[in-house]
Amino acid sequence: MVFVNGQPLKQVLLEKYNYTWPDSFSGKGNHEYIGFNNPKDVLKLGTFGVAELNENGNKIYFRPQDGVDFSQAKIEVATKRFLLRFFHIENVNKYLASNEHDLGRQ
Repeated sequence: MVFVNGQPLKQVLLEKYNYTWPDSFSGKGNHEYIGFNNPKDVLKLGTFGVAELNENGNKIYFRPQDGVDFSQAKIEVATKRFLLRFFHIENVNKYLASNEHDLGRQ
C-alpha cells in the first residue's frame, strides 16, 4: 500500500504470473513468471505497482495525482503483506490496537 498525503493509491499489477490453484486445502499452488508490464504503460494517476524481481528493478513505482508537491508531500509505503493474518481461529477480537491506515479489505 502507498499513501500520498494520507490518500491511498490503487495498486496495479506489474509482474505477470500464471497461477495453478492447489488441489486440496493443505496443498500449495504453483506460479510461473510470464512477464513484466512497463510502469510507463500501465500506471495512471493515483496508482502504484510493485516490481519484486531483481530483473524488474525490485522497486515500487507510483504516479500520484496531479499537483502533488514532492518537496512538501508525505509519502508512506507499507512494508507488511498483511495487517493481521489468522488461520483456523474463531472468535478473534482486536483490543487496544489501532491502524493509521487500512484499506478495509477482507
